[in-house]
Formats: sequence, structure tokens, C-alpha cells
Amino acid sequence: MSLDSGKGRNNNIDLVKAIAAFLVCFQHAAGTGFLSGYLLALSRIAVPLFMIITGYLYDSVIQKGRQKQQIKRYIQIALGMFLLYLVYECGLHIVRHDLNTFLQDKFSRTRLVEFVLLNRPLAADHSWYMLAMIYTLFIAMIYHPMYGNRSIRRILIIVGTVGQLAVGKYSLLLFGREFSSMLTRNAWFVGIPFFLIGIEIKELLKERSRNSVDNNIFTRHLWLTIGFTILCIIERALLIRLDLNASRDSYIFTTPLTISVFIMLLTWKNVNSDNLMVRLGRLYSLPIYIIHPLLVKLEVRIFDMTTSWQFIGFFAVLFGSFAISMMYVRSKSIIMAQKSHGGNDINMEIMNEGELQHLHKVLLMIAEEIDRVCVKNGITYTLTGGSMLGAIRHKGFIPWDDDMDIAMLRNDYERFINACKTDLSDQFILQTMETDKNYFYGFAKILIKGTYCVQFGQERTKHQKGIYIDIFPLDNIPSSYKLRVKQAWMNYLLIKLLSRKAGCEVEDKGNIKKVIGFKIIDIMNICTRFDNLRISLERNMKRYDNEATEMVCNLAGYYGYEKESTIREYFEDVEYVPFEDTRFPIITKYHEYLTTVYGNYMELPPVEKRHTHGFQSLQFGSF
Repeated sequence: MSLDSGKGRNNNIDLVKAIAAFLVCFQHAAGTGFLSGYLLALSRIAVPLFMIITGYLYDSVIQKGRQKQQIKRYIQIALGMFLLYLVYECGLHIVRHDLNTFLQDKFSRTRLVEFVLLNRPLAADHSWYMLAMIYTLFIAMIYHPMYGNRSIRRILIIVGTVGQLAVGKYSLLLFGREFSSMLTRNAWFVGIPFFLIGIEIKELLKERSRNSVDNNIFTRHLWLTIGFTILCIIERALLIRLDLNASRDSYIFTTPLTISVFIMLLTWKNVNSDNLMVRLGRLYSLPIYIIHPLLVKLEVRIFDMTTSWQFIGFFAVLFGSFAISMMYVRSKSIIMAQKSHGGNDINMEIMNEGELQHLHKVLLMIAEEIDRVCVKNGITYTLTGGSMLGAIRHKGFIPWDDDMDIAMLRNDYERFINACKTDLSDQFILQTMETDKNYFYGFAKILIKGTYCVQFGQERTKHQKGIYIDIFPLDNIPSSYKLRVKQAWMNYLLIKLLSRKAGCEVEDKGNIKKVIGFKIIDIMNICTRFDNLRISLERNMKRYDNEATEMVCNLAGYYGYEKESTIREYFEDVEYVPFEDTRFPIITKYHEYLTTVYGNYMELPPVEKRHTHGFQSLQFGSF
């Protein structure tokens, strides 16, 4: 949950953040009994881990001169947490008719003094971490020796950690009484010590790197983690036996356990950015930390926290926090994208007649190149969908249509892909999953260079964009109804998972059904990989291509499995027909096909049903 980073993402740091976020959730969501006390004791490393991360990355903040920006960011988050939870608590007390009493206590002189001196939050009790880090970072900025002098650092670490034990877990042994949690949750006893431990770890690992000392750091700290875990459990058991187990946070072995866990995770090799935990830590650790106490309040009302049901409650809190965090992050990215969009691009949601005619001319250039390649290599293809309908009803483009579609049987499609590698003119680009690592469609596109075209909902996708024509493969489908249903649903699911994984957004943000559907897809996508989804989609489309079947289907088509399914023989015989000022092929059985897809296809649809793709931006370049 550290708010800064070094030169590029450190995947191991993101992994630490994910682990720490889960442990924080457990701290607040755990009940009593069923070993929860021991698990809770081990989970106390969570907040110290976050603070160590901030210290470990602090040198990059110094190098970039971003100390003030970092403090400002923490202040913004702390203020947001304060307002969120203050509104929530005020709402509760309005219902209870004691709002005035609540506010008087919340903003009393005593509470304000505790807030200033000991980082006791006025609302959102768990935001003490943010307040402690604000104090810590401010002191580090104005008092350089705390950061730069190793001797002072180590003195502050020792004083802070020992002081926390004295007024915390060992207060019963030393003073015969317990103290308020305020004394153990602040910058003085937690923020500064663990922030400085992070700096110490960074310098230690740098020295080892310079001296070429490695000696299996991960393995060594894995064993240290196991050892300190056992010692922490033993320590708790002894304090309980002696009736000296104070209710405050950390044990003696909590600090060494925290350090060993951090170094172990930091030196874990081959942690890549696609790792599930890395992605969770990178994107969602902070919002999970902020939101989970609200769900804990609901958890304790639903589950018996003295039984094993508490663990079901914990996972409910964890997954609920994750789901809400995902929605927050997605919404934020949409807003930021809208704010940052600029330039001379034309919003093409509704194109005027001149712009549409301009687009048609460019599409014809691409279509003529596709025809040239197909004729040269003896490849049979046909206009399909709205392009075939336009050829029959309008002798060209449907007046409001903004694209062209072409289809060919799978064998011809594969031949076309291979032919394009040698015969396609330099002015055009073949785009497939093979040629573009970020491309996510199960069909090819032919793009024209020097143009730019972005559909609504695809602003965040990374595949190459330009004015294009879609080339759809027609694949064999089984005669069995059950097998067709299975293939259709698998195809639909894979397309949704892939498009969302690639960064596609909901085009109509007001469509609640679509928004919820996308969030469900997001949750399903947690355990998926982009490349594996692409492989699975192609496999599903070609599943029956080695079988002799009567029917074929455009599995990547717009109109759905049933309407896109057609008798194979229809696509084996084509004829050239007029299309604008040129000619392109369509199947001779066009009537049967168009009737299946459109019904009475010669009748113009009402204006409100004349749909187009709609482009977020469109640039024609030199064309």
C-alpha cells in the first residue's frame, strides 16, 4: 500500500502489499476461539509491512524530490477516509437520535489533543496508519539525520520497538496495567521505527549486492520466517499461561517476523506482473484497506464470531472489499481517461454525411486490396453481414453503416493469412493474435497505415488501431444441439473475458445490467491470463474443423451463434455484384442468408434501430 515506487514497478513489493492487505482484513474480521487468537497474533505484521515498504522505497522519493507530493498524497487519503467514515457514523447516530452527543465527543478538546499528539483518528479508527505515516514522512523531510544517519536510525528503531512493547504487550508485566491502544498505534512507536527498518533493509541489500553476497537470501529468510512464527506462537502461549497477555498489538518476535517475511517476499524470484497476488497488491491493496471495516460491521451482525463461521465471515469481508475496490478502481480509471483525453481527434459518435463518405472511400481502398490478394491466390471470400445487405439493397454501403465485413471458410481464411505475409501491400497491416500481442479478437483485421480509429469502450486497449476491415473465419459446428450450446456459451464467455482483460469498458455507463455483467467478468478474470484466453478462444472456434459438418458459423460475428450459423455450401459459391463504383463477391444464396439474419431484409429499419459502431476518435491521416 506504499504510495510510491522506484524505477518501474517492483512486482515483489506489490506481492508484499497484497499479503499485508489480506492480513489487515483478518485482524479486523477475526473473532475469538478456533485458533483465531494465534492467527491474529501472526497477522500483526500487516501494518508494519506497509510502513517498511514506504521506508524501503523512500530513497527513490528523495532522488525524485517528491517528498512533499508523497505527504500530500497521504493527507488526501487520510482526509478521504475521515470524511467517508464520519458520514457513515453520523448517519448511524442520526438514526439513533444522538448526533449532537456523538459530535461533541468526537470533536472534544481531549480527542483533538489525542489526534495531534498520538495520531488517534477522529473517524475511521484504522486510519491511524495514514496519520502515523504523515508524521513520519514530515519528520524525515525536515530532519535529515533521521533518514541519513545510520546511528540515529538504529537508536530510533530500538527506542520505538522497545517502547511499543513496554506500553503494549508487556505493560501488565512491567506496570501491572494496560494502556490505551493510542500509545501503540502512532508515529512514535510504529511509524518511525518500521519506516526506518525499511531504509535499513534497502541499504543492507544494496551492500550485499555490491559485495556480490547472495547466499540464498530467500531460503534463509523462509526458514527465519518459520522460526519466528513458532517463537511468536510460543511467546503468546507463555504470556497466556502467566496471565500476562495484554491486549495490545505486538509481541517481541513480531518485529523480526515482519522483517523476515518482508525480505523473503522481496527476494522471491520470478515474480512477474501477471501474478494474481501482484495484481491485487498493485491495484487494490489501498482501497481494500480503506473499505474493509465497513464490511466488518456487517460481518459481526451476520456470523457467529465465536465459532468457525468467523472464517467464512473473513472471506466474505475479503472478497466483498475486493469487489468494491475493483469497482472503485475501474470507475476512477474511466474518469481519469475522460479527463485526460484531448488532441484534435473528432468525436465520431454521430458522423456527418461528409465524414461518413470519407470513411467509405478509405474502406473501399482496403477492400480492393483484400480482393487483389484473394484473386491472386485463388481464395474464395464474400461480403457478409451489413456489407452483403448493403450490396443487395443499396448497391453499396448501407447509408448509415461505418464498416465493412468479409467472411471466408476456415481453410481459405488460413490461406489468406499466409498470403498476406508476402502479398499484402506495404500500405496495409495484417492484424491477428499472431501479429499483435495485445490483439484479442478471434478474427483478422486489415488496417491501413497512417490512420487512427478507436471504438467506444476500447480507449484503454493496447492493440494497434487504424481504419480497418474485419475478416471473419467460418468454422465447422456440430450437428448436436447440446454440443452447439456448449460451444456457443464457451465462445461467448471467452470473448467477454478476453475483451475485458484487454481493457474494454462498458460503452453505456447507464446500462446497469452491462455494468454488473462487466464486474462479474472482472471477478472471473482474476485467475486468468491474457495469452491463455487467446489460445482457448481459437481452440474453441476450431474445435470441429477436422470433422465433416453440414453447418458453419461465424463464431466471432455480431449477430450471435444461431443467426451466424449457415449451411456450408452457401459459402462455396460466390458471384461478384456491384458495390458503389466497383464490384465485390457475395454468396449466390444471399437470400437465404440475409433472411436468416435480418428477416425482411429489403425493408428499411426504423431510424432508432439504424445502429453503427460509433467511434471515440477517427483520424484519416493523408487519405
